[in-house]
Amino acid sequence: MFGLQNILKQLQQLQQQLNRLTVFLQTAEETKRESAQTLSDGLSALCTAANRHDMAIEDLLDSWEELQAEQREEVRDLRGAQTEALQQEVRERTEREDALLRLVVSYHDQLFALSRAASAVQDARWERQLSLVSEKLSAGRMAEGLQTVDAPLVPVDYALHTVREVVETQDPALDGRVAELYSCGYLYRGRMLRKAQVSAYRYPGRPEGADGTAARDAGNGAEAGAAAAGTAGEGARA
Repeated sequence: MFGLQNILKQLQQLQQQLNRLTVFLQTAEETKRESAQTLSDGLSALCTAANRHDMAIEDLLDSWEELQAEQREEVRDLRGAQTEALQQEVRERTEREDALLRLVVSYHDQLFALSRAASAVQDARWERQLSLVSEKLSAGRMAEGLQTVDAPLVPVDYALHTVREVVETQDPALDGRVAELYSCGYLYRGRMLRKAQVSAYRYPGRPEGADGTAARDAGNGAEAGAAAAGTAGEGARA
């Protein structure tokens, strides 16, 4: 009797333990499901945030590229404006320089013409005065790189001289040299502004083609008209 009651009590206790275990397992399963759902929700939120961040980064990169493109365009525009301004400044400076050169050349031509006139009338006082003026101007002219081609009796150099007339001479030492200067030539920093207009000596006793000088002079005499026209054009440009 007592043994059955004990067994019954044990069975009741076992049933209670089974009930508690069942409740625990059910609770654990629900907790597991809730944890899984929480984890899934967290992962979804994380993915959404990552996507938003990716889009924000892409927008930022696009904005950065657009900003860089705008900056490059501004730099190009600034450089273009600076280059155009510099080119304009160079053009204006060149124009002013050319105008000053024309003025200096004009004054020197007038001084040369006055010197020739003074020599023609054999006025020694004016010749000395004009010579002093020419010497004073020469120093400043040379300092600025403006050279005159006006030396007498030098060998004719067709890069510097235009021969308008050939003068025969009996002195072989004068053959191929400048006989008379009609107008000065000018070089500015190595650039030819205008050739000197001259006459040249020719020694008729020299065999034709001996050194090429006599032949060139004879040919140049035939081209005097064309040379003079070309020189007039050079003078107008200068």
